[in-house]
Amino acid sequence: MPYEINNLKQIRKQLGMTQTEFAREAGVSQSLIAKIEAGNIDPTYSKVQQIFEALDRLSKKHELSAKEVMQKGMITAKPNDRMVDMVKIMQKKAISQVPVLDGKNIVGLVTEKELLEKIGQQDVHLLKVKDVMAEPPPIVSEDTKISVLKSLIGYYPILIVAKKGEMVGVVTKTDIISRMV
Repeated sequence: MPYEINNLKQIRKQLGMTQTEFAREAGVSQSLIAKIEAGNIDPTYSKVQQIFEALDRLSKKHELSAKEVMQKGMITAKPNDRMVDMVKIMQKKAISQVPVLDGKNIVGLVTEKELLEKIGQQDVHLLKVKDVMAEPPPIVSEDTKISVLKSLIGYYPILIVAKKGEMVGVVTKTDIISRMV
């Protein structure tokens, strides 16, 4: 992962470490870390390399998982639900996508995009969720790391988090962004 040495303090704090703890992990002195963070020293290449290697190790060790990022208690739809009712729920809850379950099986996803495509073609009052839904989004385990979630969320509007095949949560772009800021 690319780092900027002038962001060391911010990164260290995101990791929840003191200067002493981080210095120990990086194999450098605490005073060097303090001087770098204060902008009072231009560290040698070898020291910067040690610091960046420690940041890589620590980032992997402290990386968030889907379980820590996901939303629980999500709204779902059934294939035979009336689409007009689902639209009202989506508006009321200010959500743009809803997973579709048939029993405990994830069978699709209703999004505003699919709905917009159908609006001009058919009377929304006659549509069922199954008439509008798209293919289901990717299903990830609770242990999936945020780096993997970030890669997937670039291609899908939502990710389903499952435990033993049963949906336990969802991850959206907003969930990932809010945990990384």
